[in-house]
Amino acid sequence: MSLAEKIEREKALVEAWKETKQLNELMKDYIRVAMDRETVHHFEKKTEINTILEGIEAIKTNQENMKKEIEKLNQKLENLSLYNEEGDFK
Repeated sequence: MSLAEKIEREKALVEAWKETKQLNELMKDYIRVAMDRETVHHFEKKTEINTILEGIEAIKTNQENMKKEIEKLNQKLENLSLYNEEGDFK
């Protein structure tokens, strides 16, 4: 192999190395963006789940409040003696 061929081969190897390095950087950027998208997607799902859980807690609280109000109303009715001893209206 002549000196000129060796030089050309070295130039080709250097160029291939540069292209490989550029490709590696592009892949790193792609992976970084893909991971960011996955993180955002995961965060959105967690936010949705938390919103649902907050809604469930609000429903439970409302149910408990309604139950207390019903108990108060029942107590008032009993205090007014609107029921007879069997629990029927007088």
